[in-house]
Amino acid sequence: MLATFNTVMQEHLKRIKNKEIFQHYLGKDIQNKLISLIAKEITKHILQLLKNAKYYSIILDCTPDITLIEQMTIIVRFVSIKEGESPTAEPELCIDEKFLGFIQILSSTGEGLTEAILSELEKLKIPVGDMRGQGYDNGSNLKGKHQSVQKRILDLNPRAFYIPCSAHTLNLVVNDAAMSCWDAASFFSIVQKIYVFLSGSTVRWNVLKKHIGRLTLKPLSDTRWPSRIDAIRPFRFQVGEIFDSLSEILRENSHTAMAQSDAECLSKELNNFTFLCLIVLWYNILNRINFVSKQSRSMYLPDVVDILKSTTTFLENYRSDKGVEDLEAKNLSLEMEIDPVFPPFVRQI
Repeated sequence: MLATFNTVMQEHLKRIKNKEIFQHYLGKDIQNKLISLIAKEITKHILQLLKNAKYYSIILDCTPDITLIEQMTIIVRFVSIKEGESPTAEPELCIDEKFLGFIQILSSTGEGLTEAILSELEKLKIPVGDMRGQGYDNGSNLKGKHQSVQKRILDLNPRAFYIPCSAHTLNLVVNDAAMSCWDAASFFSIVQKIYVFLSGSTVRWNVLKKHIGRLTLKPLSDTRWPSRIDAIRPFRFQVGEIFDSLSEILRENSHTAMAQSDAECLSKELNNFTFLCLIVLWYNILNRINFVSKQSRSMYLPDVVDILKSTTTFLENYRSDKGVEDLEAKNLSLEMEIDPVFPPFVRQI
């Protein structure tokens, strides 16, 4: 197959068939051997860079693979000095992050993970005493105060300071904030239900494509909350078109009774001023948070601090009466042809 598109492979296969060469290197065993040799050379090169830098930090994360074997990624982060292009040019300081491989984890306790890390560092001849930082997520086995990985490594090297993963921390904050509010939890549930309903059939998806323009529906991300902005953006700018798609499915008898019933329920949820307010509210919040979470590592620290302060001020203002008044949900209500009023509060017995 490769020879069909690659002239080099084509020539190689021709020489094999004509018995011009006998060592063809196409067997799985020799190819795995070649890959292994290349990996060893790459690791050797990374370790030499690390040795030149001396001090380093480690970044770790665990995840099960497709065979449900728990594996831990090990990454080293260090500062390297690159010479200038000309003899007179000043050397350039670069932050390098290098992936060293996967470690199979037999015990996910703090003790088991620490032993696996120390064993791998010893095998690679990386001194623990030169470690200056640890970066993990917020799992108790990694960040706990007493028996976790960071505590055990700190006991061995007090200078290996632990810094929790900022992206994971931000994700937890947004998740807990949203799930503590019934309206927010209900809103995201409806957004996901609409995507699942329309994407569950090619016929229904074609109805949607007929109505919407450049933005298409996307599923909610379970792991990265800020990226949920991609799922909400079509609702923010095309909620009328999505409503029209559901209305057409409800009207057309070519769809099943079950599909029409689901379309009716979902269209009622859309045709609600509270839902429209939540679209604008969460779009603005996640749009701002997503911008913060995607900042480049090459940014200067004062710039990052200014962005964080600006985002904090934005969220504080959003909690005020003025912030609620500035919501642009009334424009959406005009597009949906509904009154911009909240449904009456029903007192629970």
